[in-house]
Amino acid sequence: MCTDKCLFLNRVSGVVDKAEDWTLQIKYVQARDAGLYECQVSTHPPKSIFLNLEIVEARTKINGPPEKYLRPGSSLQLHCVIKKSTETPSYLFWYHNHRMINYDIERGVNVSTDLITRESWLEVPHVSNRHSGNYTCEASNALPARVSVIVIKGDNPAAMQHSSTISSILYHKVSIQVDFRCNRGRNTTMHVLTEIFSYKHKVLVKEEDEKKDEDEDEDEDEDEDERGEEGEERKVGGEPSYGI
Repeated sequence: MCTDKCLFLNRVSGVVDKAEDWTLQIKYVQARDAGLYECQVSTHPPKSIFLNLEIVEARTKINGPPEKYLRPGSSLQLHCVIKKSTETPSYLFWYHNHRMINYDIERGVNVSTDLITRESWLEVPHVSNRHSGNYTCEASNALPARVSVIVIKGDNPAAMQHSSTISSILYHKVSIQVDFRCNRGRNTTMHVLTEIFSYKHKVLVKEEDEKKDEDEDEDEDEDEDERGEEGEERKVGGEPSYGI
């Protein structure tokens, strides 16, 4: 049975362009490929060059709160941007409850996308109940982003409050190739010093923010009773005089 290490090695290959030019090639780079790499020359004593590989994951982001509450007939506007992208995406799609809606004009959805600037806009001029649900912005080379849209009827202040924040990593998409080139002599060997981790899908959930009503402050200082203030006699002048 092929393990994670076996799958990793199938994506890694050494390419010899010339007798003194070796290249380490990693295809379909993943987050677990990050780590320390060593190019070692088989001399006595051996000589090595170390390189630390850092993987940057591109992510999509939908501006605004993760939950949007709208009334029927109002306008829905969503703006999606790709963050930390190292290359232009081949596509950027919007999904409503797992249905692609980039061209869903019949339902009143208008989508405008600019792949060069790595952003997209979604607009529904007049929302109805059928527009409620989850909206996902997905790019070819980035992790997707999602928001929830709730269309409510009437005035419901309690429902207008944002009760929770949910951020999901749906799946991992990285398809970049990394090449390392080492030129330190003819007798060259390549060693990969990186730990292999099994990739797990993660869902990050922020617990619901509970809004506690503030207790009324109790007045600790009581008004002092007016004790004989009005009847208190004020002494005027010095000591009283006595007749002889």
